[in-house]
Amino acid sequence: MRSAYCGVRSQSDQRLAGRAEGSLVSGLWSLVHPASRIPHSARSSGGFSLIEVVIAIGILSIGLVGAIRVFPVGLRASQRASLISRGTLAVQRTLEATKLKSWDELTPGDSVTQEDQFEIAVSIDQPKVEGLVDPKRLKRVSVTVTWMQEGRPRSLSAVTLFHRQDQQS
Repeated sequence: MRSAYCGVRSQSDQRLAGRAEGSLVSGLWSLVHPASRIPHSARSSGGFSLIEVVIAIGILSIGLVGAIRVFPVGLRASQRASLISRGTLAVQRTLEATKLKSWDELTPGDSVTQEDQFEIAVSIDQPKVEGLVDPKRLKRVSVTVTWMQEGRPRSLSAVTLFHRQDQQS
């Protein structure tokens, strides 16, 4: 900054003018670039360095790979549980349908039917039980449901007994 008078400046005047010009330039620079007002030591500790970001991404990727490996195990367990539930329902449905039949329709023997991916085997016989007054009034019904899962046969079985009620007139 120059003074308006003509003449010789003293050294102290020149120093003050230099400081004024320097402070004006640095003041304008700090308005244009606000980050320059922050001391250098504070600026460098505020962000993340490239190596910190790379390490963080590496740790996250290892965690994600581990989590992704768990999903197929859970999916297989869910499918296995679903097939067991469906097999149980097939057994229950077959037993309920057998209950609706008359005593004469429950002839001893075996039958096999196919329902979706399930093979349903029904076996009707008269159990050998000692001490019964009339063993001909009792029939055993066994239902076995079989299916293939992951290349291995799986099955569920249920057994129930039917008792013939005396018909009273």
